[in-house]
Amino acid sequence: MTTTADREAVLQQEFRDWARAHQGALRALAFLVSSDWYIADDLVQETLIRLYARWAAITTRGRPEPYARRVLINLYVDRTRSPWFRREKSVADVPVDAGHGDRHQ
Repeated sequence: MTTTADREAVLQQEFRDWARAHQGALRALAFLVSSDWYIADDLVQETLIRLYARWAAITTRGRPEPYARRVLINLYVDRTRSPWFRREKSVADVPVDAGHGDRHQ
C-alpha cells in the first residue's frame, strides 16, 4: 500500500527525470522565440516552476511535452506584452541623423 508521501516522492522523481531530459529542448525553443539566451533561461525556469505545480494533473492527461511548450510560448507572449519589454532599447552607435529633422535645417 502506497501512502500519499510515497506518491509525492514518486511524482517529484518523475518530474526531476522529465525536467533533466527535456530542459535542453525547452531552452532551444525558448531561444528560438526570444533570440536571447538570458530570456530563454528565464522562460525555461518559469515553465518548469509552473509544470511542477501541476505535475500530477499534467501526467494523468498524457505526455507533458505539448503542455510544456504551450506554457513556454504563453510566458513569452506575456513577457512581450509587459511595459518592461516595450521600453526603448539602447544601441551602440547613435545614427548620424539622430535628432535632426527638417525644422533644424
